[in-house]
Amino acid sequence: MTNEWPKNNKEKEISKEKKKEFISAWRDMVLIPEKTILDPKNLEDEEIKKWMYETLMEQIESLCEEWNLVPDENLIKALREEKNSELKSDLEVKYIQDCHKKIDNLIEKFDKSKSARWDSWPKKMKELGQFSCVGSSLIGLHMLEKAGIENYWGSPVSHAINVVRLSNGEWWYVDFLNGSGSVRKIKPELGEIEGVKVLKIKESMIEYEIIPIYNKEAAAGSVLGNFAAIICEAEDDIFPDSKNKKEAQEYIEKNKQYFSKVDFKKMYQKYFEKQSKIKETKEMEAERDRIDQIMGFQEGPIREYIESLSRDQREKYNKEAELNLKGIADFFINGNQDVLSKIGPELKKILELYQEAFKKVREDNEDEFVMIIDRLLHKQN
Repeated sequence: MTNEWPKNNKEKEISKEKKKEFISAWRDMVLIPEKTILDPKNLEDEEIKKWMYETLMEQIESLCEEWNLVPDENLIKALREEKNSELKSDLEVKYIQDCHKKIDNLIEKFDKSKSARWDSWPKKMKELGQFSCVGSSLIGLHMLEKAGIENYWGSPVSHAINVVRLSNGEWWYVDFLNGSGSVRKIKPELGEIEGVKVLKIKESMIEYEIIPIYNKEAAAGSVLGNFAAIICEAEDDIFPDSKNKKEAQEYIEKNKQYFSKVDFKKMYQKYFEKQSKIKETKEMEAERDRIDQIMGFQEGPIREYIESLSRDQREKYNKEAELNLKGIADFFINGNQDVLSKIGPELKKILELYQEAFKKVREDNEDEFVMIIDRLLHKQN
């Protein structure tokens, strides 16, 4: 399959046969087979995009009912009746936090021995009873729409979140996959890159600085984009023995009749051109490099240890980290161990693992080491 964007409009066109093959792949790979699924009304591009989103969200709603992820109807009623924007915003935050708690309770039961990286479409979510960031954001989207809360599909580097704008105009970063600390008010600078709206932020406990935001229909694009990404993961040579790579290879083998016929990357570029092309801009490439540098230190022993912790333990060390950012920076850069008396054993262990991971880069380049610490702790340079 080609990785190049077609060079002219004629090359961009997709034949009816290829569209039908793609529709079959979406039905069989993305959607739960026992559900009634109608075909799109025609093979026009906009109709296929609409069909992708609608079938996706119909099944997310069904999964939410099955998993008892049911929003609080009393809160929804109160939201609809409240006219004061500040009081309504308070109710909106309460509703979001309530939904987050319900999703958290389900996540706590996940099988931590399995990667949830690709569990972002209904069929796989149902099979494994768990979900990735895309899956949790789909559930979040469904619950936010139920309450009529203004929301956007957030697509920071290698992640998916929900972005909310409250009735009083406040922006909120809402990550339904991670702990309650991932529901945060933000003060973004509004911008645009390649025709895509972006939020630019500098927040102490959010590693991302650029968050592209889209209307809700872009959710289907993130699912389709994961099919393109799964191929890259299966061919990855950087971590040849990783759990993610193994599961990607197994998934491709299981669905080889579709991966051999459908060029998922081309379909993604065709139907979700803006989502695809913004990733190639210099701004997003720089953001990816920055995030990759941070995430690179979280592989191996650090990731394994964090994944072994319970949800409560992770929330505890995150809160401790937020309260002790300066002390942690002083620990890494100057060796001052005062912070260790203020934190629990989980965060202490994580700091020790990071300290070991930082040894080589510090020996090679002290300035780069300090810059990485700044980035890791989400400090403004």
